[in-house]
Amino acid sequence: MKRVRGSSKMRFLSVVAAAVFSTLVFIGCEKSPVGPDDDPGNVVSPPVDVPVAGKTVSQILDDGHSALKRNQYDTAMAYYEAAYAKENNNPEAIIYSSLAKLALISIDPKVADLFRNRMGFTSYPNRFNALLSSDWLTYESSLPGLVTPSWVSKGNNSIYNGSLINGAPSVETWVILLLANLVDKNTNGLNGFLDDMIAAVFGTSFTEVNIRIAKLNVNNSNTKITLNSVFLEALNFENIIGEYDEIGWAEANAVLSFMTGIKASMEWVASYDWNTSLNFLKQVWSDNINDLGPYELINSIDAKDLPFNNNFLKARVGKMDAAKASFIKSVEGLQASYEAISTDSKYPASIKNAYPTLNDGANKLVTAIKNGTVFYISDNPTNGTWPTSGNGINMGKLFQPGYFSLQNLFEVDAAGKPVFYTEGVKLTKDNYQELLSENGYAALKVKTSHAAAVVVPAQSQGDEMFELPFFLALWLFEKYNGLPLTNLYVLEKKQPLAKALIRKK
Repeated sequence: MKRVRGSSKMRFLSVVAAAVFSTLVFIGCEKSPVGPDDDPGNVVSPPVDVPVAGKTVSQILDDGHSALKRNQYDTAMAYYEAAYAKENNNPEAIIYSSLAKLALISIDPKVADLFRNRMGFTSYPNRFNALLSSDWLTYESSLPGLVTPSWVSKGNNSIYNGSLINGAPSVETWVILLLANLVDKNTNGLNGFLDDMIAAVFGTSFTEVNIRIAKLNVNNSNTKITLNSVFLEALNFENIIGEYDEIGWAEANAVLSFMTGIKASMEWVASYDWNTSLNFLKQVWSDNINDLGPYELINSIDAKDLPFNNNFLKARVGKMDAAKASFIKSVEGLQASYEAISTDSKYPASIKNAYPTLNDGANKLVTAIKNGTVFYISDNPTNGTWPTSGNGINMGKLFQPGYFSLQNLFEVDAAGKPVFYTEGVKLTKDNYQELLSENGYAALKVKTSHAAAVVVPAQSQGDEMFELPFFLALWLFEKYNGLPLTNLYVLEKKQPLAKALIRKK
C-alpha cells in the first residue's frame, strides 16, 4: 500500500489560488486608457443615455464602434443595446448587442457584489470603462486591490511578512490576502460563494442573450455578419473570432453552449457541500503560528465543525440534477451548431466529413449521462464509428450525488469518523499514545479504488495511506475522539510521550 505524505505548506495553497482566481478575474480584461465616461465604479451608476432618434440600426452600430475608438466603452455598450431596442429582429443588432451583453456580465451588480463582498475586491468597478482601466488595480503585477482583514497579522513571524520582497508586497502577498478575504467573508464555507457565482455569471443577462441568439435560428438562420475589427479588439474577442470570420446563429450558439458547459462544471462542483467553519484558519495568519505548529489551529475548532463530523463534501439535494441538465444542454447545443456548420459551404470539407462521427459521439455522450452508463473515448473522434468498448468514463458514478464524499474516499468507522493507522495497526484510545510514540506518524486510508472506478477500465493499483506528521496525527485523533489535546510544549518536561515526539520532530 502506497504512502503519501501530507503537507501543511501555505505556498501550495497560494499556487492553487493564483491559478483559479487569476483565471476567474481576468478573462477578457486588459489594460486600456480611461475614457471620458469613466467613473470611480464603486457606486451604482445609471445607464448611459445615447441619442438614437431618427437613426437606422446601421448608424447606431457605427456610433457604437466610434465610441469604442474613443475608449468610451460604456457609451458603446449603450449604442449596441439601443440598436437591438430599435429593431430586435435585425441580425446585426442581435449579434452585437448579445456579445456586448456577455461582456457586460463582468460589471453586473451581482458580479460586482460578489467580488467586493465575497472576495474583498473593494474597488471592483461597476462601469466597463473603469473595469478596462488600470485605476482599480494595484501592485506591480496589476492585480486588484484587496482589503486587509483586521485579524491578519503583519508581525515578523507571520506568513504575510514572509511574503514581502524587500519589504514590499509581492504576488504571493496578494494571494495570501485573497485567501484571507475568502476566509473572512465566507466563514461558514463556500456554498454561498459558489451559488452566488453561478447565479451572477449565468443569470438574467446570460438567459437574455440565449433568447436573442435563438431568434437568429428562427428568423435568419442563414444570415451571417463580419464583426467590426474595433469591436473585436476592444472587447478582447479577437482570440476567438477573426476579423474576417463570419458569425451567425451556429457560431454564436456554439459560444453560448460552451459557456453552458462551464456553468455545468461549476454546478457539478457546487453539488457537493463546501460548508464547514473556516474561522480556525485565521490562526494561520498569526505571528506565532510557526512556533506553535497546528496545535492552536486544531484546539480552536469545535469538534462538530470538523469535516468528517459535518456535511462537508456530502451531496446537496437537487444540485447534481441541475449539473446533468446543463451538461446535456451544452452537448446538444454544440451538436446543433455543428450540424448547421456542416451544411455551410463556407466551411472546409474536413469539417463536414467529421460531422457523422462527432454527431454519433455526442448522441452516445448524452445517452450515457441520461442513463448513467459508460461513455467510451474514441482514439479517432473525426472518423469512423464511435466506439462502444475500450477506455471510457462511467457517467453513472461521475454524476452520482455525493460519490466523492469524504466517507466514500476515506476509510471511516461506524460513526463516519476517519480511521487512523500507524504501521498497519488501527489507533484506538487505548493504544494511540504508545504507537505514535514508537512510530512518530499516523495515516488515513484513501480509497483510491473508489475514485478510480469512474474511469473504465479501472486504473487503481490499490488504496493508499495518506501520512500525517506525528503532532498533526496526535491532535486530530484526539479531537475526533473527544479527548483533550496534548500540549507538547507545556508538557515536554512532564510526559515521556511529549519528549519522544518532540525529539522525532
